[in-house]
Formats: sequence, C-alpha cells, structure tokens
Amino acid sequence: MKPLFFITSALSPSYGIFSAFDRHQQTKGTIESIRKYVPEADIFLVDVSVGEPIEHLKSEIIASVNYFKDVTDHQLMKQLSVGQAKSQSEALMTLLTLDTIKHNENFKQYDRIFKMTGRMELYEGFDINAYENAKGKYVFGTRIPTWMPTPYRECTHLYNTRIYSFDASLIDTHIEVLNKMFEYLGPVDLEHAMFACIPPELIIEFDKLYSKGQEASTGKLNLD
Repeated sequence: MKPLFFITSALSPSYGIFSAFDRHQQTKGTIESIRKYVPEADIFLVDVSVGEPIEHLKSEIIASVNYFKDVTDHQLMKQLSVGQAKSQSEALMTLLTLDTIKHNENFKQYDRIFKMTGRMELYEGFDINAYENAKGKYVFGTRIPTWMPTPYRECTHLYNTRIYSFDASLIDTHIEVLNKMFEYLGPVDLEHAMFACIPPELIIEFDKLYSKGQEASTGKLNLD
C-alpha cells in the first residue's frame, strides 16, 4: 500500500483560540507523526491563511512535505475563511485538493488517501496494515448519534472528519459527495452532511483511528 495523507491547514487562522505560532507547531506535529507511524506515506499540505503566516516556520513546514498547495488566493475560499464558514470552507478545500490529485499524474501511485486536519497527530496504535481490507471503501471512526432533537433530513448521525480515509478509486465518488453536501451545509455541519451523503455500503467504521488533537474553537483534546 502506498498511502497519501493530505493535511488541511490554516497556518494563519481566521478563528479559534490558537495563534499562528501554535498552528505552525501543531501542523509540524501532524507531519512528524505521519513520518513516524507511516514512513512509507507521502504528505500533501494544503493551506488557507487569512493573516500573514510566520514565513520561516512556513518554509520549514513546506520543506518537510512532498506536495504543497496554497489556496489562500482562491476567491470563494478566501470569502468562506474570512466569514468563518468552517464546514463550507473545509468542504471546498477538500474539493480543490481532490481536483489537483485527480489531474496530476504524480498522484496515480497512491491507493489510499487520508484526509487529516492540521491540528491532529497519529499516536501509538496506528497501523496502516489495518486498512488492507478496506479496498474500495471509506474508513471513518464509529458514527455518533446526532444531538439535534429533530434530525435534519437523513442526518441521524455524524462522522468526525478530523481524520478519515478512502480508497483512491473513490476520488470521483468523493467529489460528487462533497458537491452534494453543500445542499446540507448551513442547517447542519460537515460531520452530519458527511454521514448523510456517503452511500452507507461504501463505509467501514473503526472503533479507533489513533489520532489525537485539540479543537480549534475550545482547545478540547480529542482522541479518535
């Protein structure tokens, strides 16, 4: 298996409790954890920064990954980021990443693609071999029941999107899913929309994904 991890980051964020320095350090930790636990993987960092990133730290981070894409100047991406439309921003950021992956021959070598938030780190217990039996499938952590008293449409549950993965054969499927999700975003967040829009027969749920990190808005530590 040749995995690709793409990291969605905001090295200079528009919201949350963490400073630009904190976000650089968190993203550096994300990259180092992937190198430690999945040394055969390649890393694609995608960044949207509202303010000015810390240039020497940004350069250090870029030098440590295999691919880098800056979407800061994408007009809609910028509007969503400045407007703190977190779910829409992440969905569009993922779409822009997948468009690059789909149309660049360098990415044909990968058979599983992991999406990971730039505040998360893999930790002891992560085993890439656990994904050998997930060909043609998505892998998420176990679904969580919605907290909404009356679920919106099919959104009875949600999937955490801090880390998930999918077989490379599902790139077109995931592009369709993300485009469909914009019909849901607003009334619900990205996590609920992901549950509603991915065909359930394509999903495998793992009890643990062995990824940890803090929420941008509160600093709460999550162990996925």
